[in-house]
Amino acid sequence: MDRPVHPKSSLNWTRFTCQWLERSADPPQCCKKNYCTMQELISHLTAEHVNLSGQSSYVCLWEDCSRQRNPFKAKYKLINHLRVHTGEKPFQCSFGCGRAFARAENLKIHERTHTGEKPFRCPFAACERRFANSSDKQKHIRVHALEKQYICMHCNKSYSHASSLRKHAKVHLPVMESTQNYNYDTSYKDPSLF
Repeated sequence: MDRPVHPKSSLNWTRFTCQWLERSADPPQCCKKNYCTMQELISHLTAEHVNLSGQSSYVCLWEDCSRQRNPFKAKYKLINHLRVHTGEKPFQCSFGCGRAFARAENLKIHERTHTGEKPFRCPFAACERRFANSSDKQKHIRVHALEKQYICMHCNKSYSHASSLRKHAKVHLPVMESTQNYNYDTSYKDPSLF
């Protein structure tokens, strides 16, 4: 996406440029068609590049795509992936906070911040903690581990989360400042706990 300044005025304007590589050219050349709105670019991508009949696999040919032509098995997955390149966020928060998301799942998780819903319960019977998303639940479960994998290099105190060790490391700050080779941004992870 290019964001140039219009040459005839001082006002900024946005231009959306298609960076899809044309298969028909040898070597492949960028489409480079320009559009005034994101929706025009998305319509172009879908009609001219994605909806080609007879495709059995769906490959992102956006210039410099990190997927390196690794195909998707379904067209909708390619269309969802293209949002990485276009910046499209079609899923708007229904609570009016102005947030928008590229994926419906992310919107659902976000809207739980408004509703307070926490459907993911910690599996340990004695723990009543609940979470709005499963990844937060998985991070929490580590606090129940008997062995803590993050260990302070100064006092051997151990923690289940790297962020807790970083916070603790500040008590050793005068020691760390006198030690040139100590990097308190990295934590020691005990390899025997994996």
